[in-house]
Amino acid sequence: MELGTQLIYDQKFQTTEGGFTIVVTPDFLATLSFFGKGSMDITNALIAMLEDVAAMVPGSEPKLRAIVNLGDLKGSPLRSQLVLGKWLFTRKDVAKKIAIYGGNPVEVKFTKAVMVIARMDRVGFFATEDEARRWLMNP
Repeated sequence: MELGTQLIYDQKFQTTEGGFTIVVTPDFLATLSFFGKGSMDITNALIAMLEDVAAMVPGSEPKLRAIVNLGDLKGSPLRSQLVLGKWLFTRKDVAKKIAIYGGNPVEVKFTKAVMVIARMDRVGFFATEDEARRWLMNP
């Protein structure tokens, strides 16, 4: 995110072990970055904030594009991932595309499984942020 970028949403949630930041621009580009170890508290906070963001998206057509950084995530309980997968399944109408990058091979494998559970078909996995952004910005 460039310095001076206007935001319509900018939040951070942190526990002693980990957390995330989420920012959204006026054109509904969301940037989500995880750090530390995941937990149910973090997952519940994430879902609450994603509901806030979803409420800001007008109309019924998916408009939100999201870029997700797993590079600093140090693991997350299976239960957390399943809960997030269930939420994504019920709210997949919000996201137009999701680009995920970074993360160790195990985290990426679990994240891909969550996307399968959620039946998310507009998701891409990438090694770098640049690759993720290029894919996300293409129609």
